[in-house]
Amino acid sequence: MIIATLTVAGTVGFVLLMIFNWYFFHSLDMSFMEWIKNATSKQRFAAIIDIVVSIAVALEFISCLLDTSPSPRDQR
Repeated sequence: MIIATLTVAGTVGFVLLMIFNWYFFHSLDMSFMEWIKNATSKQRFAAIIDIVVSIAVALEFISCLLDTSPSPRDQR
């Protein structure tokens, strides 16, 4: 039961993170590359952390999907 709860929480977190990223960069008047060029070092660091966390959460999400999907070898 706890694994299912963590999987659902991770999925919701991943979706919210992607929506926030899309909304933030879509609301800018400039492209991502222009924003990075004009950003402070703290903003660049936050962007790098955001990218790393997004990738890590996406890989965890895919891993959970692969681990919980039924296999053709499962006989129930």
